[in-house]
Amino acid sequence: PKAFVKKYMDSQGLTEEEVCGPFTALWYTPFDTGKTDKVKAVMLDMGWIPTEWNSKKMQFQVWQYRKRLEKMSYANFINNECSDEEREFFTTCVDAFVNKHFRNKSKGYMRAVLYGMGFDMKRVPTFDQIKKKLLLSQYWITSPQITEDSFDSVPEDAGRAMQLLKQRMVWSHRRSLIAGLIDLVRPDGKVAGEANPCATP
Repeated sequence: PKAFVKKYMDSQGLTEEEVCGPFTALWYTPFDTGKTDKVKAVMLDMGWIPTEWNSKKMQFQVWQYRKRLEKMSYANFINNECSDEEREFFTTCVDAFVNKHFRNKSKGYMRAVLYGMGFDMKRVPTFDQIKKKLLLSQYWITSPQITEDSFDSVPEDAGRAMQLLKQRMVWSHRRSLIAGLIDLVRPDGKVAGEANPCATP
């Protein structure tokens, strides 16, 4: 509690459990279930393991150094097998990924990222192993995708909040699909099946 509030509490015999909000140093942000990124973050913290991830292609060719890196540790590769330019580029990319996904994150979040990277989690990998895995991958994961099969990873005893989030995500996903299909319905009540021959097959 703030100092002037503490004086009032002492005079009235109030406990800290009875005072909250603007009278304390703590503030609460209302949780908006319509913000997908926020919901994903909370669900990751609570143990959700996504089955699919968005990814981005990295700006280097793995095949150029794969054989060298497979035979040694990441630290040995960076310190002894790279030019100064390569070392700076690799360490900048890898450290940015590690800081984003492994610094000050919950165990649930980090566990989900490690699964997304392809670790089987029988043994917790070291940072050297994580960084080596990154350099051996052309595509790096960015954010989880919402798929209904991924909600199988949510245990039944995960708690009421987690179960409600799970159900809301499933129904929101289905509603979006149905709403999109309804917008495509022609006057004859059918949806056209189309193909773009100039796009990826």
